[in-house]
Amino acid sequence: MSDNWDDEAQIQKAIKFYNIAPILKRFGDWVVTTYGIQCLKFNYPIEFSRVDEDDWIPHMREKPWVTIRDFAGALIYAKDLYTIRQSLELGEHPLNIFLCHGIEDKPAVRDLQNRLLAIGTDPWLDETKLLPGQDWKNEIHRALRKSDIVLACLSHETVSKTGFVQRELKDAIDAATERPEDQIFIIPVRLNECTLPDSLRKWQWVDLFLEDGFNRLVQALKLFSESKTKP
Repeated sequence: MSDNWDDEAQIQKAIKFYNIAPILKRFGDWVVTTYGIQCLKFNYPIEFSRVDEDDWIPHMREKPWVTIRDFAGALIYAKDLYTIRQSLELGEHPLNIFLCHGIEDKPAVRDLQNRLLAIGTDPWLDETKLLPGQDWKNEIHRALRKSDIVLACLSHETVSKTGFVQRELKDAIDAATERPEDQIFIIPVRLNECTLPDSLRKWQWVDLFLEDGFNRLVQALKLFSESKTKP
């Protein structure tokens, strides 16, 4: 493969050739993915559970094909994600997060799903969780009720439309009445500038399109995790 990592076709070729997991952020020829750190040049994956090992930088300096600045950037970013993963551990199972959304917002919600996977949660997205032959309405209803957190993903394109997403929101609001009043359950997530439905305005929302949006979402998830682990 060539070293032209500004060529999108070349990057896609590397992703396919090395079976690279969904990419969250790129640092030259190194990427941070839902798996951990992976290289676009060679098949050199490093899973999240290993990023805190002390000797990565000296080890990589010995490899002539490694641009150490790129690797160091990826390592720092992956370590930050791994720290979040550890803070969100909920006993024997990861944090279950239901992604309520409209079909128009699929690309943005897929990106959100990947970021949630990278921090160790278990996001429920219909296109990846539903299996052929399942009753999708029943499965969605069951998954929503079993979730620890519901992210109500909203945008200008979907907030005013009627359809199944509105039914999901109604189910989520009904489920919220069965949870302790002081426990986080529904988090409205604005994907772009839009007006929240009246039914969701009692809950503080997060603007995912802002620079600190995802960090603020993580803070809410941490608060929930801490409340669940307290004796």
